[in-house]
Amino acid sequence: MTSTRQKFSRYAPLWATVALYLVVRGILLGGVASIAARQGVSWYEIGLSAITLTGAYLWKLLWPSHLSAFYVFHKSSHLYDRGVLLGLLGIFLCVVLFVLLWRHVRVMSFALVMLFLPLAPVLNARWMSASVFAERYLYVPSIGFCWLLAWAAVSLWRSQEPIFMRSLSRAVPVLLFAIAFPYGVKTVMRNRDWRSEEVLFRKTLEQGDASLIRNNLGAIYFNRSDYDGAEQEWLEALAAGPENVFALDNLAMLRHRQKRYAESLEYSERALRARRSFVMAHLNLADTLADMDASRRLTGNSGLRPPFLLSPRAHIIVMGNFCTSLSAWMTPKPSSSAL
Repeated sequence: MTSTRQKFSRYAPLWATVALYLVVRGILLGGVASIAARQGVSWYEIGLSAITLTGAYLWKLLWPSHLSAFYVFHKSSHLYDRGVLLGLLGIFLCVVLFVLLWRHVRVMSFALVMLFLPLAPVLNARWMSASVFAERYLYVPSIGFCWLLAWAAVSLWRSQEPIFMRSLSRAVPVLLFAIAFPYGVKTVMRNRDWRSEEVLFRKTLEQGDASLIRNNLGAIYFNRSDYDGAEQEWLEALAAGPENVFALDNLAMLRHRQKRYAESLEYSERALRARRSFVMAHLNLADTLADMDASRRLTGNSGLRPPFLLSPRAHIIVMGNFCTSLSAWMTPKPSSSAL
């Protein structure tokens, strides 16, 4: 049996590396995440939402239906919310299962550790991107789930007592086939939705309107020079999410392209009011002002600060973008939200 000293000598360098990484990341980015995407959500609501997300992930593992490239996040504010209660139930059952496995088949308790440990970092909605809940976050945790499922199937196949388990064990291959075959067919059918971004985004919108998805669809149209289609999607994105900074910035860029400068400045102002540190909005605003030959507005009554008055970290990003485009002015591109 491995002694504590041996374990420490093996794993101490790894934990020291992780600690050093977190310290350096905190110094450079100001924290584990560079920005808090949802500053209006309290830590109490973050905790409740984490419980809800845990329950949702467990259910998605057990019943992977109604798959989507994007899920709209709704925070949990009360302990008696349905999602919170279901999440608590799922966590309780997993704790019971862990205790039973620890007592009888200790090595299999590690499967639950493999399930929850990789999942823990994405349960904090405050530092997540637009996709707070996403199926791709289950890729690594599903290893632990599949390991547990395979162990259960093999244990059932080998069981001899009580007598009725002998007959039941013979049904294991049939049961596995009955589960694997339809999901295999569904996987092949789902692949058709991923043949292009436009098809994927349209398929996602069929399951429910999402402001960020419409913004990304508009960016596809814009890159094709279909400005009417882009405008329609971005306006609908704003109707669904009035604080969508990506759609606001994209409409500002579109109005600039259409020489409708007053509207462009209005959209830029709204985008920067919603997110003052949005670098692309500052760059697109500067491009618009350069075309207007109206640099005086940078210190006028618009309430907007030029890029060099951003926070130090954003200032470095802005300067980098400007330095890489000294030979030719940066061609504005639509802002797409990271899903």
